Amino acid sequence: MLTPRGRFILALGLGVYLAAWAFGSRPLYPVATGLLLVVAVAWVWVRLADRPFRVHRGWGDAEHMEGDDVPVIAELESTATVLPASVMLVERVGRLGEQRHLLRRNGRRLGVRYVLERLPRGR
Repeated sequence: MLTPRGRFILALGLGVYLAAWAFGSRPLYPVATGLLLVVAVAWVWVRLADRPFRVHRGWGDAEHMEGDDVPVIAELESTATVLPASVMLVERVGRLGEQRHLLRRNGRRLGVRYVLERLPRGR
């Protein structure tokens, strides 16, 4: 399944190809071919990278109490042969709401470290 942006690029590539054919414009053929190849390569890349991750989490060794800032470390290890271009970690942490973090690449692992500030009561 293509995203709306992918469908637009595919349609643009087909439109440029048809315009090149209709008007006999040879310089437009490489442009159309490039647009169509970008869509094909992106589709293959997403299919190869669409595999589950192994998740490793950590909160440090210290016991955390009310009002503490708690560092959270999340590492994802890919089981796919091709790594995705970028990964966004989205998680809901109780009443703190949704947390969104872009993971950084470190070899075959993707990781992020963030801090939950001034946590309310409880562990």
